[in-house]
Amino acid sequence: MRLHLECLRGKRVDVSRLVACALSLLVCVRLAVIGSGSIHRGDDVARVREIVFPEAAPQRPEDHLGASLVGSAIPRKTPIVIGEGSRVDLACDAFVLRAGSHSDFELTDSLGLKLSAGACLVQPRGGVIQLKVTTKKASFICESAGVFMIEATTNGGAKVSLLSQGMKVRLDHGNSLNLIPGNLVFVLPSKQTFGPKIDVDLRLVSSTSLLINGFKRKLESAAEIKSASFYQAHRIRSRSNAVIGDARTPTNYDVFFMK
Repeated sequence: MRLHLECLRGKRVDVSRLVACALSLLVCVRLAVIGSGSIHRGDDVARVREIVFPEAAPQRPEDHLGASLVGSAIPRKTPIVIGEGSRVDLACDAFVLRAGSHSDFELTDSLGLKLSAGACLVQPRGGVIQLKVTTKKASFICESAGVFMIEATTNGGAKVSLLSQGMKVRLDHGNSLNLIPGNLVFVLPSKQTFGPKIDVDLRLVSSTSLLINGFKRKLESAAEIKSASFYQAHRIRSRSNAVIGDARTPTNYDVFFMK
């Protein structure tokens, strides 16, 4: 099974191959079954709660069909690709996952995430989770009861940031690092080590991130993140206008300064 959010830009769609199809002027959502009997009871690990489409195109009568995918089950190991300007909100038993534009990922099981590109927000449901995360060149476990974000980096590693409560990031060989709200750390590829721990401005993240604010459905932990940003503001007196970007090599990352 494959769930694919992509920009059409005028391309034709063979709807006979789709289980469910939602069309807009620029976007197509496809839910296709690749084999009869290949999906068994108990394989479903998530359900679609919300899909956000780009707003660049004028509305068409077909646009309302996008709602037909809400509630659809997502079996484990389903490749999910999010097109430009789109976002998706999925509910699992143990956590809620939101994925942004250009994300490429799959839920390998009830507590497993394979992230090849893009960024995801994870909100645990009802307690501490231990989420096994794999990227192109890194593997680690995020142990947390709070909200956190994971972004695949160009070098094959990952960027992990904590938005609320506390978290421990554990590498496969045993090294671990504790994070508090506002901490960001790079998981470096190949050597499986951590980069430096960096503080990010939670107020800026919570006010600008589309993974938090870019959905009609309010994030259940929004108040928790707001509270964490308040305490961080009292903990950190000095600030800069720097924004942490991608990691393109195994040892370096981008820093941008906002004017």
